[in-house]
Amino acid sequence: MINPRRIRTRLKLAALTIAAAVFIAIGGYVPAAMADVQELEFSDTITIAEKKLKLNGVGNRKYLWYRVITGGLYLERPTRDPRIVIESEQIKSLHEHFRSVKVQTTWIRRGVLRLFTKHNPKELVEKHKENIDKFASWFDKDARKGTKVIITYMPGNGLSLEYDGELKGTIPGGEFARMYFRSIFGEDADKKTKEEFLGIR
Repeated sequence: MINPRRIRTRLKLAALTIAAAVFIAIGGYVPAAMADVQELEFSDTITIAEKKLKLNGVGNRKYLWYRVITGGLYLERPTRDPRIVIESEQIKSLHEHFRSVKVQTTWIRRGVLRLFTKHNPKELVEKHKENIDKFASWFDKDARKGTKVIITYMPGNGLSLEYDGELKGTIPGGEFARMYFRSIFGEDADKKTKEEFLGIR
């Protein structure tokens, strides 16, 4: 006999997965109140290459009312100026956690590609097409609850990605890193998102 409750549960889970997929595909990044992230702890400071970085701000990536990703931005020199986050030559590290839904790798990659192409000049996107594709390809497995992403820029080295506990690689130079941070802190990026990670909200 078919259990109606089980069917409804499966439909809800399917809807949540689709919502997450749509969110990732469109590159949405909507912050939530700090109360939304209390169940995830972000240290006030972390140490990278013997440099102490401070937590600059915490925000959620959401689709409708579903929390999909929670992230914390760490900087050597905390700031409320988005241009400094993009342009400054300091260690920068974004730590993100996927929440309670499964997001397929195909949708994650589409979201990454969209963020780069939507928020950067066409000539830079064309110049770095190979690097953008490589960076997106490093998201090589579905994300589940607890999957962690760490994206770190090291001056003189480049932008590195650690996905689900595995260091995937580094895109050398500073220009590509600026493209990544511009997708979050650029003029066309979501205003509320910037304020969340800048510690304004």
